[in-house]
Amino acid sequence: MRLTKRRLTTLAIGLLGVALTLLGLTVSSGTAKASTTRNFLVTLYGWPDNSPPGNDIAYPKSDGNPTIHNVASGTGTFANPITYATDKAELPIGTKVYYPFLHRYFIMEDDCVECDQDWTGHGPDGGPGLFHIDLWIGGQNGNTNDVINCEDDLTQNSEPVIVNPPSNEPVDTTPLFNSSTNTCYDPSSFNGGGGGGTAGTITGNHSGLCLSVTGESTAPKSTADIATCDGSSAQNWTVNSDGTIANGSGLCLSVSGGSTAPKATADVFTCSGAQHWTVNSNGTITGVSSGLCLSVSGGATSSGSLADIYTCNGSASENWTVNSG
Repeated sequence: MRLTKRRLTTLAIGLLGVALTLLGLTVSSGTAKASTTRNFLVTLYGWPDNSPPGNDIAYPKSDGNPTIHNVASGTGTFANPITYATDKAELPIGTKVYYPFLHRYFIMEDDCVECDQDWTGHGPDGGPGLFHIDLWIGGQNGNTNDVINCEDDLTQNSEPVIVNPPSNEPVDTTPLFNSSTNTCYDPSSFNGGGGGGTAGTITGNHSGLCLSVTGESTAPKSTADIATCDGSSAQNWTVNSDGTIANGSGLCLSVSGGSTAPKATADVFTCSGAQHWTVNSNGTITGVSSGLCLSVSGGATSSGSLADIYTCNGSASENWTVNSG
């Protein structure tokens, strides 16, 4: 839950919010899906300045909310938007937006106390009726000062945001903050392409089963396995332009403990930009850091068999079909 943010706007922005409200440009608490573009104060928050520090959110899917994640996450595609926070009277829980400045989609899954104050009264940034969203930036295991500086660098006082956007906007899934290198996303680096990938299944050609997550868990570090294809979000994978492969829970295909050793078990983990794979034309999927092939332990073909990485040797268990949704 987002608690506080620096005062980054001027009085003019606050007056703009009031003017928009007086003109009737508010967002209903209903479920209207018409696409609308308006300017917002856009701030960012991450692992170190979440309250408490971490990736907990106010409206997880597991509590019956119309959201898709149980923790702050996402890759920025339409199928797997990134968490954002705001007042639920400003934008209803589960509302998707597209933010052209950062070239990605976001979904309302968290509360932001400063946003609440800006919307309902005279908040720290303005209001009442100041449109304000707070975007998740990540930052787990990153340098705290670098995360905060990145949040400040990407904050915009008044930028267009598309509410209930179409699904075909251009997407860049490069992490907003890369904890491995402590670097911040540069919006000008985007070349304008699609980049987000299309969600679909990844099936093992040797078994006919789908790459999945054991027990369809949405928890980080859950093992990856093969299972009967059932259309669940655990089997819905998006191959992104940055080399990550994310499933419907917002977690990325990874290897337990970041191991590069043969027979290391595949799992899912919070997307940080460090889990890179290459989907090859011969049907293999290789880990960039290990050079090993995504496989199934022991070449098994039964549902529930664990996925792992192994020396690429042309075996049937290393052959996959990536299906578009």
